[in-house]
Amino acid sequence: MERSGWKKWRSMPEGRGVVILFFLLLFLYGCLVFRDYGIGVDEPVERRSSLITWLYLNPSLQDVVTDTVDFSQLEPLQEYQDRYYGVTVMLPCVIAEHLTGFTMPPDQVYAMRHFYTFALFFAGAIFFYFLCREFVRKRWLALLGTMFLVISPRILSESFYNLKDLIFLSVVIVTLYFGVRFMKRSSVRNMIGIAAAGALCVNVRIIGGYVLALCLLLAWIKAMVNWAGKDKNRVAAPEVPGQTESREKKNRSILRQTGFCLGAGLLSLGIYLLITPITWDNPVGRIIEIIRHFSDYSVWNDYNYYMGRYITREEIPWHYLPVWMAITIPAVTLICAAGGAVTETARLLKRRAGLDWERLCVLLMPVVPVAYAVFLQPTMYNGWRHFYFLYPFLCILAMFFVEYLEKKWQGWGKKGRLWGLRGVLAAGFLSSILWIGVNHPYDYVYFNEIARGWALPRFDRDYWGVSEKDALEWICDTDSREEIRIYLLTDFSLPLLAEEDRSRIVRVSTMEEAEYYVHGYHAGALGGLPAGSEGMEPCYSIDVDGYPIRTVYRREVNMYE
Repeated sequence: MERSGWKKWRSMPEGRGVVILFFLLLFLYGCLVFRDYGIGVDEPVERRSSLITWLYLNPSLQDVVTDTVDFSQLEPLQEYQDRYYGVTVMLPCVIAEHLTGFTMPPDQVYAMRHFYTFALFFAGAIFFYFLCREFVRKRWLALLGTMFLVISPRILSESFYNLKDLIFLSVVIVTLYFGVRFMKRSSVRNMIGIAAAGALCVNVRIIGGYVLALCLLLAWIKAMVNWAGKDKNRVAAPEVPGQTESREKKNRSILRQTGFCLGAGLLSLGIYLLITPITWDNPVGRIIEIIRHFSDYSVWNDYNYYMGRYITREEIPWHYLPVWMAITIPAVTLICAAGGAVTETARLLKRRAGLDWERLCVLLMPVVPVAYAVFLQPTMYNGWRHFYFLYPFLCILAMFFVEYLEKKWQGWGKKGRLWGLRGVLAAGFLSSILWIGVNHPYDYVYFNEIARGWALPRFDRDYWGVSEKDALEWICDTDSREEIRIYLLTDFSLPLLAEEDRSRIVRVSTMEEAEYYVHGYHAGALGGLPAGSEGMEPCYSIDVDGYPIRTVYRREVNMYE
């Protein structure tokens, strides 16, 4: 008798069908919600950066002027203030605009970018699953690690509009995947993989060079330690026929590994120069400029709202990064990651048969960036988004901890504890999923269950300004007049409004002239409402967990006469 389709699905080897179903659901979710988010403050800047780079590659576009772009008004790449930010990953979006003659409506431009950014994260999640499979044999553990990565409200929501930090997180995953494979087996394929992924990683963020360098360094040290250990045992033994030949073979092996590591580094540098146009006129000088630029963020002079007070970049305390991570990572992931760090450290210290270098890489990778943030206290923008690239390592450590408990309790026959562990994990994921469902599309204002009540009034909320679109749409939906005067601190959300609504909005330069004001609860709103707000009263609020993230103020003075 032929089995039903569902039974066939469930009988796929080692739960492969469940894995496929998970990724299908993730992709379907992205397709359904990518239009729900407003425009983040960085998105117009990133689009401008990619257009300037595209103009540099296509000088014939200099005189092209459409409703959405004016190439004649774009500064040359060499004079652009953000020229050091690589935009190679985002160029396909500009190519798509080019194919339409740069006539794509603004809302479609940003919708395309949101979907594309999510697609990169989706690809990164697939790579992350296979990366986890490099460490564990069981599919369900690798899927669990991927769930730690994906079912994180801030990470998942920002995967649609955070064109810097989330894209960097995705390419770090790909680089680490090839790095682990390269450490396990050096081959031409793995060398090309880590070189290409590493170059793209550095193009997105210069700190990507650290990820690439540590992978290559550990791969080389692993080969040296293995060679030295075997050579030591060999020298202690008496000479036997063929020993000289064996020694020469081992020497050739270490030379081969050294060549692979150097080759990967040089190939990555070459690819990086090829995909980074700003370096073409002076490769060495430009690389030095890029390193200097990103080693000092003093050009940023905004504020952070942290622990109930506004702080400047000079006032960022040592605990800024650890606190932001502790209050915004889901509690179950945070606890498991901490447990994984402890158990993996103990495991590596107790090993008798040599180090597990790939696991050591996961353990070491976050150490230098976190130490840098804690001890040197660099300039950091809102939240811990500059360090999102560390999150995949925490998810792997969380997976290691679950693996450790599963082996330990299975060995002792503690089946009840295993079911309890699975219940806690399921409850943690379900809590995040339900929270996303209730608060979507404002799930980027997530604080975990432990810190939520304390953190919401004391930290930046919608520092991206993504909710401004919905506030403006509410104004247009409730006010039918042909002219609506609004005082806006920024206007990057306007392109997502319907054309008839955009035409009705008049952006005034002072609060005294305004009928509406849209207020955000973040450091950019330092000091509360701007001067001239007398007579303004709140009329609409977007709330998350009982706290406003965006409030519309209206002046009640003969508005509808």
